[in-house]
Amino acid sequence: MILPDHFAAYSQPAPSTEAEQPTNDTNTKGKTTIPVKTKKKRPGDAKSLNAPYIKLTPIMADDDKDVDMDVDTKVAPTHKSKSNNLQDAVLHCMYCMDVGAYIWKCSSPTCKTLACVAMAEGDHGCINAMPDEVTNTVTVEESTFRCPQCYRAESLPVPYIISGYSVRQEYINRNNFPLLSVFLTWSGFGRDFASDIVQRTLKEHFRRTPSLFRIASRKLKSGNNRPSALNPDFKWLAEHHYRGNLLVFIDTHSDTATGDLVVAGNALNSNSVPIHELLHNYIGDNLRSTAQQISILNASPTTGPFIRRVHDSAVRLKRFVEMNIFDFVFAFAGVSTIDLIVVPALNRF
Repeated sequence: MILPDHFAAYSQPAPSTEAEQPTNDTNTKGKTTIPVKTKKKRPGDAKSLNAPYIKLTPIMADDDKDVDMDVDTKVAPTHKSKSNNLQDAVLHCMYCMDVGAYIWKCSSPTCKTLACVAMAEGDHGCINAMPDEVTNTVTVEESTFRCPQCYRAESLPVPYIISGYSVRQEYINRNNFPLLSVFLTWSGFGRDFASDIVQRTLKEHFRRTPSLFRIASRKLKSGNNRPSALNPDFKWLAEHHYRGNLLVFIDTHSDTATGDLVVAGNALNSNSVPIHELLHNYIGDNLRSTAQQISILNASPTTGPFIRRVHDSAVRLKRFVEMNIFDFVFAFAGVSTIDLIVVPALNRF
């Protein structure tokens, strides 16, 4: 569930970085100088393509035109690194078109897919072949490597992590169950940026299986709180025997003092209610019954059988998770966080 755009995110703070404080130097005529620290690059960090020096000889012309340059092919052979992670330049990843640090070929007899592989921290690679951080086990090796397409063709799970953006969007690690998405958006917004970008993201992920995806949208405004309007949408999930996921996306403002969510009015004169009342008035018993059915199917139930009252403070919204009402609750602080926080999380929903 995703909550309104004025909540603070429950996330770890970014690690602090060292920064030199500006100092005033009297010898610089009052100017402020800021020392800059640069990180020295270790020789072992270099992963670039080997480009040997080529000697160029100018051609002497009789006119005043610009001097052309000619390539002298008679150059002394350059020393080549013996590192086995240097690949022939003609081999390139078929996903990102880069030469990469390592290029592996799919071991399937009829497949010729090439992919760049990351073997260690700092390596660029669409395929992550680094050892597990906890067990130190390797999930994929060059001799047995199979590309994601071959796994998909046989309806098999991909045993390794896909890091490349272009291929990750197709083979991201998420379940294939039906998804019912309920979007509740305050009518006072000039445009539905937050819900629009999330809906577009979800539609793209279900582009190959549109029958497994359904969107229900309702405006938060006076006289529109009719839970029965969502009955056809929850009936659709029931027709899938509740073997699916439910996402509730609430996009509205919140009261600064109480954390209540705005459901009516305008920017100058708005009205708000606690979140449990909003859910009851716009979704009603559909949420309770659906949560019950889904929790029965789960091996370890994480969705609660009914809605419990949560106090008005936004800080205590995490109680929805602690009380096993929802699997998780997102709280974020503005539309600028949609791309960085919401969309990546939804990609793994």
